[in-house]
Order: sequence, then structure tokens, then C-alpha cells
Amino acid sequence: MNKGVNDLKIGEFSKKYQVPIDTVRYYIKLGLLLPEQKGQFYFNHTCVEDMELIQELKRYHFTLKEIHKILSFKRVTSFNDMEDKKYYMRLLTRKKEELCHEIQDRQRSIGEIEEKIVSLDTEIGANNEGIPCGISPSFIALLYCPYCFVNLDLHHLFIREGGIVSGKLECRCSYIATIQDGILITPDHYNVYPDIYNVSLCIYDYERFEQFSSDFITLAERGYSRIHKYLMKENHKPRTMIETNVNDAAFLPKYINSLSDENLYIFSCYSVETLQKLRKRIEQSKPDIQALYIANNNMKFPLKPNSIDVVIDSFSVNDISLFYNFFPIERLRSYLKDHVKVLGTHVYYDQHANSIRKINKIFPNPHARTYYPSYLKDNLEDCGFDIVSKEYIGSSDKPGDFFIYHATNEKLHMCFYIAEVG
Repeated sequence: MNKGVNDLKIGEFSKKYQVPIDTVRYYIKLGLLLPEQKGQFYFNHTCVEDMELIQELKRYHFTLKEIHKILSFKRVTSFNDMEDKKYYMRLLTRKKEELCHEIQDRQRSIGEIEEKIVSLDTEIGANNEGIPCGISPSFIALLYCPYCFVNLDLHHLFIREGGIVSGKLECRCSYIATIQDGILITPDHYNVYPDIYNVSLCIYDYERFEQFSSDFITLAERGYSRIHKYLMKENHKPRTMIETNVNDAAFLPKYINSLSDENLYIFSCYSVETLQKLRKRIEQSKPDIQALYIANNNMKFPLKPNSIDVVIDSFSVNDISLFYNFFPIERLRSYLKDHVKVLGTHVYYDQHANSIRKINKIFPNPHARTYYPSYLKDNLEDCGFDIVSKEYIGSSDKPGDFFIYHATNEKLHMCFYIAEVG
């Protein structure tokens, strides 16, 4: 089959109509275009006419399926007879009516959106953010020196509505922590994130949220639902729970309203700004919550040994192990009761994944074998824990830009687990 004088190759054809070559190939696959083929595609005058009609009908908002039907009719009739043109006119009239209905629907939607905006604006304006709650007296007995393991002395306290808003916590060993605006700030709350991270952002900031794919968030929510289901089984018992590294993931704030009012909650991360945002969100939905917010970055908390009933690991083991050469649960071990439960979501790669090699290039001092399939189990066992329940949640090959070490087309796996002291 010889190429016609005016026939176009696929590159020339795509350039003529300013569409990607992949789009042209897709149209061929659907039967919208019927070029001649001998080694490569050749687009003759009929293909040119068809493409012009395709683009015209797309401007009229016809679907590709509808366009295929019209092209099929054209191929049978050539639109030569007046009856043929009347049929085409009826299709155009029907599409016009559909578009008019869509415009009316969109106008109604715009009106409803405007009403919702006004309602939200009124709600925001009427919302009294109030004065942040201070540290509840329930936590005073839990405030210990992380080195001497004795009660900290409290000085220069400012108390408002029963909560400690500001003050100083001191130990005879010279350890000093401060309370500022109701947040406990330890001497070591500095940031160790690489410069490539925007450390001013947290999960509640739109820019940070955009760095996680919807696919990954869906997997995380499945894992969180497993944690919530387990917590609800024993919701009648007052418990002290801790969730660390709440910068980029946090489970408790979303589900806290369904949990017992008698629980004590401890949240920690290095960023005072993140803790302020987190506290504001929590107190707006649960103003009487008993929560302690600790700005800390090495997990040496000013807390009493053997005081924690539940550890929530919302990917904190993953994140912390990138920056520190220790296993986070091991660092928490002295604060945990013998019957403690660790409930978590955890991600990992296949053993020989390029992503793991990238982690070791990007982060100067990660914990050994972090993100390996056996990392969680091996390290929990090393610090005296057994995984008593584990469920595979799924995987994502596009978890989002937050995962700067993720290699293209590799799968980031996720699991839910429960661990107990062995």
C-alpha cells in the first residue's frame, strides 16, 4: 500500500491538529480514525475530515461514544441526503437541550454553593475561638524529669480556669522545661528535618495535604478505622494515650470525640506551631478534653515511668526512624505500662526496592533497615514486644510528593498492627 501524495504521518497529523500522538492512537483504537497502515499509519483526506468533525463535536461537548455514533452514521450515509442532515440536526438539537439543562443545574449548584459560603462565613464569624486551655491538673502527677525520674518542681505558674497556661518545670539535675500558652516545651524541640522539607507545614496545611495522594490517604483511613475499632472495644476504661510525631499524620484528633471523656491524651512533635494548630482543632470539637501537648524532638519526655496505656503509631515509627538511629518504641519503653497496647499503621517497601537505597542517600543517619519488610517485627521483638495482630491494608505506587524517596512504579505497602509486651 503506497502512501498518497497528501497523506500525513502520525507525527504530522498530531501536529496539524495540536493533539498528542497518544490521543491520535487512542482515537484509532476506538475506531474514530481509520488510517491506512503499513509499518506506520498514514492519514488521508477522509481521516482529515473525520478529525475535523471530531474536534467540532468535542467543542459541542459530545462524548467520544456519541461522536463514534455520528461518525458511523456519516460513514454509512456521507450526509448527502436531506433526511441524513435532518437526523444530524436532531442529534445537535438534543445535545443543545442537554447543555441547557446542564447550565440550569450548574446555576442551581452555584446558588447552593453561595448559600453554603454565606453559612460557613457566618459560622466562622460567630465562632469564639476562646482562650486556649492550659495543662490540666490531671497531668501534674505525671510530670517527671526524663533523666532522674523524679517529680519536676513547678515554678512561676500562671493558672487560668483551672489549667496551667505558663510556668517552668525544673529538676535538681538542671533539667528545665517551660510551659508557654499551655504547651509544654522541652529543651530539645529543635528541628532535624532536611532542608528539602518545608518544616513550617503540617498535615492540616493545604500545601502539606497536597503532598499526599488520595490513594495513600484512602489506605491510611482504612488503617485508622482498624485502630478506632479496637479502641472502641474497651472504651469504658480510662486510659492514658500518647501519639508522637503529629506533624505529618495524626489519628486521635479525628476520632477523639467518640472516645471516653475520662481518657488522658498526650500529643508530641518538635513544632510548637503544629501543636497550636492541633490543639485549636481538638478544643473546638472537644473543649473539655484532658490533653497534654509536648514540643519535643528526641522522645525523652518529662513524663512519669510506667504511665502510658496506649501508644498510637500513625506512621510515627516510619518518620522518626528516618531521622534518628533508634527505634521509637524502644525510646518510649520506660514510659509504658506492662499491659500497654501499641496500635499502629506502618508502611514498608519490598526488600530490594530502589526507594530504600534512596532513603539511605537522602537521610544522613536513618535507623538500620528502616522501611524493610521485617523492620517493624524485628525491632518490636528486640524491645520486648510481640505483634499479636497484623493486617495488610494495601499498597500505593504513587503515594505523593511527600515521599521524596519514593522510586517510580515501586509499591509502598501498608499494614495495621497491634503489639503487646511479650
